[in-house]
Amino acid sequence: MSFLQSDIVVSVVEKLSRRQQIEVGFIAREGMTGVNVVLGDSRSPRATYIQSAGTGMCIEAVKLLLLENQLAVSGTSAIAA
Repeated sequence: MSFLQSDIVVSVVEKLSRRQQIEVGFIAREGMTGVNVVLGDSRSPRATYIQSAGTGMCIEAVKLLLLENQLAVSGTSAIAA
């Protein structure tokens, strides 16, 4: 899943061990998680947590890739649009 947040805040977390995690990224409003999917990975190696109330959209990785492929044909990109 990828999240396109309008006004929510998302933390990206790396698992260090079974009991330890560290925040490695912070995505603010009008950001996007799942850019790695657009760049060719099937999923993110990190966890994402929504940290605030607000609005956003969620899209499955397969649908995001289909959208990116359709936009590539027209000369644009989902992550630049």
